[in-house]
Amino acid sequence: MYQELTISFQRHLATSHPDLLAQLQDEGELGTWLTEKIDAVIPIAKQLRMQNTPAFIIMETCMHELVKQLPVSRFNYISSVLEEEFEADYFRLSEMGVLTYEVLNMMEACAPVLDAMAFSADNEDNPNIHYAVTGALKDYLDSKQVSMKM
Repeated sequence: MYQELTISFQRHLATSHPDLLAQLQDEGELGTWLTEKIDAVIPIAKQLRMQNTPAFIIMETCMHELVKQLPVSRFNYISSVLEEEFEADYFRLSEMGVLTYEVLNMMEACAPVLDAMAFSADNEDNPNIHYAVTGALKDYLDSKQVSMKM
């Protein structure tokens, strides 16, 4: 169960929080960080196992506990705004195999906007944030078009 949880949580990080995953890897802290997080939910898993809860429900419950500790995914938010507002660019980047890389770069470009607007789970549906991020993405994409032509 421990290894399965670790693998599932790491996969979640790779798809929803690749920035956090990369940061932890760069700092050499990924193993320690994952161990701390998984160790924190093991008591829940043990309690559920003692209650004869099916393994898939134990996994789901533990994953829910692990994921809810993470901040809202800026990666997913920016990726969804990109797909919604700049669909052609989204699919072009995806087909080129650089979508994740570019969304990570876009996260840096959008960070001042998201920080200034205190982006969180409580306000991720705020249309003003959506518009501000759309503007930042347009600026980023426009600058990339210019650099590609040079």
